[in-house]
Amino acid sequence: MLNSSALNGATLRQSVIDYGPALGLSVVVHIFVVAALIYNWQNKPEIAAIEPDPYYIGATTVAENPHRARQQRQFETVEQRRQQRLARIRAERAAAADAEALRRQENERRIAAENEARRQQLAAIQSQLDSPPETPTRETAVSQTDSPTRRLLCVRLWKTAWNWPWKPSWMHARR
Repeated sequence: MLNSSALNGATLRQSVIDYGPALGLSVVVHIFVVAALIYNWQNKPEIAAIEPDPYYIGATTVAENPHRARQQRQFETVEQRRQQRLARIRAERAAAADAEALRRQENERRIAAENEARRQQLAAIQSQLDSPPETPTRETAVSQTDSPTRRLLCVRLWKTAWNWPWKPSWMHARR
């Protein structure tokens, strides 16, 4: 919708004065572009084509990325060391287990030998208990000694046997 002021002639004249040069310049530029297109419509080159010289870059084909390959080698080295350390630990543990098994076998043999010796002692004691008892008297004990020192020792032991300090207190005579 047009304004009432737009219909006024004074305003229209002022608009043409303001926008006239811009409108005229745009028409001239469009005419120039259309003329240039018509003139070069057949696509004739304005510059003679020159055959380019081939330019080769000396390149090599790389099978692997050197940075990733270095990282992979480092990882493999660390992994190999870890595997070697684990193998060494396993070997040490196996050797310790073998030594422990040998020690247990030796202990079992020693215990079996000790048990056999105890069985023999018990059998000897049992055979003594099964035989009729012989009650030694003081005279027989003293008469079996062959030296006066030994005789004195036997008598002294016989007398002090009743006064050992580790007897319970109820066995000591009350004074």
